[in-house]
Amino acid sequence: MAITEEMIQPQMLSLREFRPFKSSDEYLWAMKEDLSDWLKRLYPDLDISAENFMECLETGIVLCKVNFASIFFLFYATSACE
Repeated sequence: MAITEEMIQPQMLSLREFRPFKSSDEYLWAMKEDLSDWLKRLYPDLDISAENFMECLETGIVLCKVNFASIFFLFYATSACE
């Protein structure tokens, strides 16, 4: 897979209004929503949502993809600076 300019440019996510959470469950749900949105942006073919967030992560495959992508990006970024 070739690295494109769009992949390395930061993308602005939609700003959301800050709201205090009434419970830790509400906070956890918001975190699952935010993280699933982020993962969908990284991997458009990934079918992840707040509802199935934990099931998608339980095998570790998604996390390995994220780790590999970060290592690959780090290598690409450091070699481009030389």
